[in-house]
Amino acid sequence: MTDGATNAGTIYLGDLDTWTFTATQGQVITLSMGTVAPASAHFAPWIRLVSPAGVLLGNSATGAATAQITVTVPASGTYTVIVGSNSGATGFFDGTGSYLLTLTR
Repeated sequence: MTDGATNAGTIYLGDLDTWTFTATQGQVITLSMGTVAPASAHFAPWIRLVSPAGVLLGNSATGAATAQITVTVPASGTYTVIVGSNSGATGFFDGTGSYLLTLTR
């Protein structure tokens, strides 16, 4: 992923997409994901951020049309972003639809 670029993707039934980017220790990064119509009734953006060491640093599943994570990265290296659909408190994981994902530093 490139800083400030908007990345488009689609989540199919049971699908997870992965994206990667490099960061330097101490950088503050924000990941934002939003729904693009049309989407199924249960589609809700879900973002997870994993450090180069495999530690989950952030998880956002609000059940709304957008999700966002802001963290200060603990180490330099390649970070993995996992996106999917999770309707939050209602617990539906069967949503399908398109999304836009943005990384800002």
